[in-house]
Amino acid sequence: MSFKDRPMLSTGKKIGCFAYIGIGTLVVLFGLIGSALGDCADTADSSCKNNFANFLLFPGSLLIVIFGGALLLWVFTRSES
Repeated sequence: MSFKDRPMLSTGKKIGCFAYIGIGTLVVLFGLIGSALGDCADTADSSCKNNFANFLLFPGSLLIVIFGGALLLWVFTRSES
């Protein structure tokens, strides 16, 4: 199967992909800022986030956006037959 046989994306699908990229970028940047600003010294204060919460904010959100984008491309470019 060559790339010539693959279906092309319609205008609506292209707009959806660009919207996903824009929203995903905002989510990841928000997670990065929240992870960087939310870190504090390990003390007995319960207001500090644990390391797992920091992981979910930045690298976790980035991985979710990347896997979501790969899934989006797979669904949009799969063969109809």
